[in-house]
Amino acid sequence: AQRSGMASKLRRALSWGRQPPPAVKQVSSSEIEPGNRRRSNSFGRQSAPRSPAGEKPRAARRIPSWGRGRSKQAARRDRVRVLMETSARKETKRTAPDDLTLMTSITDDTIVAAIRERFHRDEIYTSCHHLLVAVNPCRLLPGTYTEEIGRRCARLAAPGGGGHPPAHIWAVSAKAYAAVRRSCAAGDLESQTIVISGESGAGKTESARLLQSHLLSMSAMPPEVSTSALAQRLLQSTLLLEAFGNARTTAASPNSSRFGKFTVLVYDGAAQLTGAHVETYLLETSRLVVDREAGQRNFHVLYMLCAARDAAATFRLPTQPAGHFRWLR
Repeated sequence: AQRSGMASKLRRALSWGRQPPPAVKQVSSSEIEPGNRRRSNSFGRQSAPRSPAGEKPRAARRIPSWGRGRSKQAARRDRVRVLMETSARKETKRTAPDDLTLMTSITDDTIVAAIRERFHRDEIYTSCHHLLVAVNPCRLLPGTYTEEIGRRCARLAAPGGGGHPPAHIWAVSAKAYAAVRRSCAAGDLESQTIVISGESGAGKTESARLLQSHLLSMSAMPPEVSTSALAQRLLQSTLLLEAFGNARTTAASPNSSRFGKFTVLVYDGAAQLTGAHVETYLLETSRLVVDREAGQRNFHVLYMLCAARDAAATFRLPTQPAGHFRWLR
């Protein structure tokens, strides 16, 4: 019905130049019944006559979407935003590279869309030149931390490697160690710094472990220093510091860090690792609170002391369980 109506309108419009226009009969207002008077609207057209009492009224004319309590400018802005988001999604599906500097359009929307697209492909790392963006998947990703990936990052980042390491946490440690080797070879000893930052539950503690383990696997050591012994001492010191400074904040973050530390790995002039130490340890003592939300706990070491009942008499530890104390409930 709609198609036939449109066709008749087109035929009338095309035949308008060949036929004389229809005669217009002027009718006075007195000749029109009061109930059927036609009203002129703002568009210069006449509205339909009012339906008599008892009959079903005609459907109201559809109001444009921009007129439903909104301005034309707001509707235009929404259309532009939708077009930009659509173009950003198309650009992300087409590219989404591991380095954000390779994107043709760099905006807030395209950056977030690229990181989201890579995260859905289980690629949690995205580099931006010297920066690395890591998204915590909150689950294990098989094949992400294999020995082959570690050797590839070390080989490509080494002097004369002839390649660009992929976006990975081990690529950061490989670049830092390669810079140490270059500075030692040039005789200009220059320190390298890796900063790990993020909100609570972002995975900073796990990233620090991965960096230390990869640096230990790449670093050459003097004959008198055992690689396994040094790695074991570093791991034990890390676990000890985490016991004093980590706590459970939510069910998804059972080992959240409440401290900041500055770990120093010491290299000699031949780029050989000789030792390590923690130079700064900042503990958030204000996080030791009594009134906590459901699922939260205080520092791990307090619960460990209550659980060590065998050594309670020797070290004068409490014999009551952790639930006995108000701070640990």
